[in-house]
Amino acid sequence: MRAATLRLAARLADLAELQRVTMGLVDLPMMRKLLRREVERCGGQVAWARRHGLHPSTINKVLNAQRRPGARLLAALRLRKVIAYQRRR
Repeated sequence: MRAATLRLAARLADLAELQRVTMGLVDLPMMRKLLRREVERCGGQVAWARRHGLHPSTINKVLNAQRRPGARLLAALRLRKVIAYQRRR
């Protein structure tokens, strides 16, 4: 009985992950990876910040988890902030 419960729990976790991915949700660490990739493609933090009308220190602070991204930075990454709720287990 315990093994069946563990398999069911694993399947439910997989389903939850699939729903999260298909909904296009991105957490803060993934957003930082996206930002880092875009900054590298652009040639650096200063170049990326200028291109998107942001201050380079803002980019640096977000990349180093010292600040959360604002609406303009998220828009430049084609993201938006949403609030999600999850059922308790």
